[in-house]
Amino acid sequence: MAKKINRSKVILSDLVDKKTVERILKTFHKTFGFGCSCVDENKVIANIPFAKFCKMTRNSKLGCEFCENCDKAAWEKISKTRKPTIYKCHAGLIDIAIPIFVDNKYLGAIMGGQFLTENLKEQSILDLSEKLGIKEKEEYLLSAKKIKKIKLSEAKKAMKMLALVAETISETAYSKYELQKETDKKEFILSLVNVVENTVSKDKLYSSICKKIMKFFNADRIMIVEFYKNGLYNIMQELKVDKSIKSISEVLPIKMTEKIMSYWNDIIFNLNKEVTFNSVNSYDIPDFIRDAYNKIGLVSAMTTIFNRTETTATVVVMGKYDNNNAWTEDDVKGFNLCAKQVNIAINKIKLTEKANINALREKALLDNLPASAFLKDVNGKFLAVNDEFLACGLTREQILGHDDFELEPYEMASSYQAEDLEVIKTKKTFRNVRKVVRDGKEIWFESFKSPVFDEKGNVIAITGFNKDVTAQMMMDNLKNQFLSIISHELRTPLTSIAGSIDLILNGLVGDIDTSCAEMLKIAKKNTTKLTTLISNILELEGLEANTIKLNLSKQEVKPILLKAIKMTEKPTTAFDVKIVPKIELKDECAKVDSEKLLQLFSNLISNAYKFSNFGETIPISAKVKKKDIVVTIKNTGVQIPAGMEDSIFNRFKQIDEKSNPQNTSVGLGLAIAKLLADKMHGTIGYTSKNNVTTFTVTLPLVK
Repeated sequence: MAKKINRSKVILSDLVDKKTVERILKTFHKTFGFGCSCVDENKVIANIPFAKFCKMTRNSKLGCEFCENCDKAAWEKISKTRKPTIYKCHAGLIDIAIPIFVDNKYLGAIMGGQFLTENLKEQSILDLSEKLGIKEKEEYLLSAKKIKKIKLSEAKKAMKMLALVAETISETAYSKYELQKETDKKEFILSLVNVVENTVSKDKLYSSICKKIMKFFNADRIMIVEFYKNGLYNIMQELKVDKSIKSISEVLPIKMTEKIMSYWNDIIFNLNKEVTFNSVNSYDIPDFIRDAYNKIGLVSAMTTIFNRTETTATVVVMGKYDNNNAWTEDDVKGFNLCAKQVNIAINKIKLTEKANINALREKALLDNLPASAFLKDVNGKFLAVNDEFLACGLTREQILGHDDFELEPYEMASSYQAEDLEVIKTKKTFRNVRKVVRDGKEIWFESFKSPVFDEKGNVIAITGFNKDVTAQMMMDNLKNQFLSIISHELRTPLTSIAGSIDLILNGLVGDIDTSCAEMLKIAKKNTTKLTTLISNILELEGLEANTIKLNLSKQEVKPILLKAIKMTEKPTTAFDVKIVPKIELKDECAKVDSEKLLQLFSNLISNAYKFSNFGETIPISAKVKKKDIVVTIKNTGVQIPAGMEDSIFNRFKQIDEKSNPQNTSVGLGLAIAKLLADKMHGTIGYTSKNNVTTFTVTLPLVK
């Protein structure tokens, strides 16, 4: 479950994944060689080690104080200017600070640098070490000489790249922030709808609604007042977070309270709109009302009409008694949205037929979704659409009662019908991301379709919504391009590093001692791991962009599977895990690329090793089933959590590392396996239950 965002104070560390940020910073560090960190107001989120000179400086009490003052000054400067800055620290090093904004709020920064544009004077360094009380003066001087030196023009290039890093982190955080905000809002609206459905007493309804609204908007006080056109009123419900909070009637004389209520009565029945205000002192209201609210310590409030008829009006008043965490414009809109729901609730109590109750629920859900939404019957006829849906250019009269074949081109209508039938058949929500072209522009939509059931569990309708995700897709493509460019740039130097290590290990540059050899072997192992990672990234990019072509031909599947098993059996001793094959194939063939199919099988078997418990077995089976060759690879160990069906094959997607701390992969193997299976006209899927996970590869049988 996604972490709830604190509505009163948004913190950057709540919106970003630490490991993702570390990967981004490491990519920058490997490119430019600078130390850098991502920080918010309270802590360091991710950090790439600083230069030794800076570490020694910060290890002294006075030096740490000076460094923190520099960081604080840079933090405050970019918070005011809202622009990146290059500045010189107290020790003479050049630093860079880039602000990170989420929803136009300054939440954090990328701090990096620790480089020079010219050498520091030795005497200045020695004087600084004396001032800071650093005893290891020669070591301090030597560390200063090792500080990276670049031209100012290169520093500006680095700042531009670091700004791109900050923008990437900002976009990632903003996506999560907006998604969670919308999710919270939807859950809140649905909870109100649930209250509507299950409450038949007006008193209980008001009590439940007050508690929910009060909690969601962090209010200190809330009350529902029933106003009558004859001038009378009745407080139906009132809640406070603290008994010390006083109502107007408890502080002011009765006549003054009556005067205030009379004023609101006139406003409510004479204005044909909602009455909403946020700040008590800025809203254009009479002085006697402002003074009354100030007298009880009310600093901000929101008032809106829940329900109005010719003779009565139900009004809610929500207040705060402190100046911290004021309500936003989004809160005001949400509050009025609640009014619509409560309006539905009040009218619902008057209804007796269950069909009318269901109609209200469907209307509330459709009208308040921040996307184009619809309701269809099982024959594909549209029953209802919201205002957002009308952006397609048709009117409700043109849509309702018609199906997709009457409204869309045949090919598109056929795909929509296939999705509807899938929802009806499986009784599960269907998700799809598709591209359409409108007015010559490519637009990406994310679609969800869900079944609507009757009391017996039969599907009686389909509801769904479409959301424009073009901006998100463009950002994802930009990030992928950035990653691909960095990978290309790293491949050549990594190959050079690996070759140099081999030369040293083979004694071609002289003898080395045992400890040095061991360290070089570790370096060679990690270099190989990084090279493999880069190769996987580039292969993934090539497969997605269709620049890597598969050589498909008729091939026997059995020898390819056996070769994959043999290739991956070597690590068995390390895990004490044994493969148990049950191959029921003979010479059956599929149209595949033999090397890519070998890679697919190897990825799945390697995955099974990583996630198997000590001493377990890995059953592998292969057989013909109808017109397909079906290969299954099973492991007992870590279970894939429910809800990951649509994302487990995404790049960099991993199961929670706490479930398997020995897993050091970055989550590319399954993404590559899925693409390879698709390009060979096969499928790949999985089941995971009771800590047993089975991956299934299906390939069309070729005679």
